[in-house]
Amino acid sequence: MALAGFQRASALHLAGGRRVLAWLAEAGRVRAGVAAGLAVLVARLREGVAYAEARGLAPAEVELRLALGEGLAARDRAAAQSEVERALALAEALRLRHAAGRARLQLAGHARGERRAALLEAAAADLADDVPWRARVARAQA
Repeated sequence: MALAGFQRASALHLAGGRRVLAWLAEAGRVRAGVAAGLAVLVARLREGVAYAEARGLAPAEVELRLALGEGLAARDRAAAQSEVERALALAEALRLRHAAGRARLQLAGHARGERRAALLEAAAADLADDVPWRARVARAQA
């Protein structure tokens, strides 16, 4: 199962002194757990966000915040939205279109009306070059 693979990757990276890669593997574990419909613990991701933020590792911070938002969504929608909005702002500042598109798609999942339509339209533009993500946006727009 994907969860075990991400857990093993996280442990191996941590043992090798590659802390950021360990946290990115943890982000993968959280995403896989959410996709499987499991309740996931996100405490390690909070540590990873703090580590990345303190060291100016902005692209890693974006990815960790996106995963944290996914992990929090079922329990605390406001906290999840806050994390994803911070990830979006940082992704836009860094011109990380793909990450910005994924953030917009995530935010659209909890938005309604014109805001949802605008988020999905922007996500579609950001993710236009990625076939699987473009398909996710199309499903959300349907």
